[in-house]
Amino acid sequence: MDVRFVYRIGLTDAAAMASTYNSADIPSLIRSTASRVLVHDFASRTLDELLGEQRSGLADDIGKAVQADLQRLDSGVELLATVVEAIHPPAGAANAYHAVQAAQIGAQALISRERGTASDKANQAQLNASVARDQASAAASEVLATAQGADLRFSAERQAYAKAGQAFLLEQYLAQLTEGLGNAKLLILDHRLGGDNAPTIDLRTFTPPADPTAPRKAVQ
Repeated sequence: MDVRFVYRIGLTDAAAMASTYNSADIPSLIRSTASRVLVHDFASRTLDELLGEQRSGLADDIGKAVQADLQRLDSGVELLATVVEAIHPPAGAANAYHAVQAAQIGAQALISRERGTASDKANQAQLNASVARDQASAAASEVLATAQGADLRFSAERQAYAKAGQAFLLEQYLAQLTEGLGNAKLLILDHRLGGDNAPTIDLRTFTPPADPTAPRKAVQ
């Protein structure tokens, strides 16, 4: 790991005296203290913590630990900043970590894709259910309207029959007969016609029926 420390001698007289008489080589003191702190700190951290989301707080933790040791040694040194410039894990560990990270990214992408697919299916199911519900509601409304119309028509016809009696029935009969025979070709015979105007059927306009007893010609 590459760590840079920015330091100064404390601004008090006691700090100046301590830095002068308690340490012959302040950079070496900081280097040895930082090495001891880093060994102890790395022993309690995982590779994921060093390379992952907790890396941002690593510099603060190292700086506080080194500053505490320097104060305990009465070095008179004050750390102004601690910067972690690079981390160099073993090659095998780094490759394994990157492989795990890639697998996690792939898993998250797969989860997101499946969630999107599930959301699409849920939306489609909701749409189908809404369409089916609307169609059922429309069909029910249509059936209800038809039933209400039939009920109103029946009530009106019953009232008309109560007032007109057989005349209403005859009118309905003729109306239904007119509707049913509107497009039919009719030939009406009335037995009440007499004299020279007796009803006559001209059979020449009809195709004679086939005789089932007549012999059939052999097919050549």
